[in-house]
Parts: sequence; structure tokens; C-alpha cells
Amino acid sequence: MPPPKFILGNITFGKPLSKEDQDRLVPTLRELGVREADLGPAWPLQVPGVLEPMIGTMVPYLGSNFLLDSRVECKGNGDGTMTANAISKSLNRTLSNLGIKKVSIYESRLISF
Repeated sequence: MPPPKFILGNITFGKPLSKEDQDRLVPTLRELGVREADLGPAWPLQVPGVLEPMIGTMVPYLGSNFLLDSRVECKGNGDGTMTANAISKSLNRTLSNLGIKKVSIYESRLISF
């Protein structure tokens, strides 16, 4: 049986990481064998919208084999966020925030908190 796969989950980041914390995070992820991050355009919940741009600043240091996953930006009850146009805009914003050309997984789901 293969070893477990660890993914960096980011929904609970309480605030943007300082530059010093970012500098420590990348080598720690490498050391632990983490090669994938689960992101969202409205994360972290405490400060929505800052996660993807913050991770985007770390992309050059994560390496080309590091996978980034994200999801469609849903607001409220999701009305209007699952149209082809809204999904395309959300994906393009994510790619721009991360400074990349593609994500590994792009999902859509409506979660109520």
C-alpha cells in the first residue's frame, strides 16, 4: 500500500502569513513531502480573498511538481455563480492570483457555514 498523501489545506489560515512564515513554510512542506495545496478564492474564512494571492507569491519557490487545486468562487446561496461565464471568470481570477496557467483540480460545490 502506498504511503498517505498529505495536502496543505488552507481554509483555516487565520490571517495572511508574514514573509518570514512564508519563507519557513516552503522548506517545511518539502521536508514533509507535501506536494499539493487545496485553495479557495474566498479563503481564509477570517480574511476572505487573501489566500490565493499570498500562495501566488510562493509559487516560484514551491517547484514545478507542486500541485495547486482550487474551486469556483461561490457567494451566498450560489445563485449566478455556476453559470459558464461566472465559472470562467472565477477560474481566470484564480489563475491570475496564483500566477499560473492551470490548476490540478478545479471543483465546484456550495458549502454553507
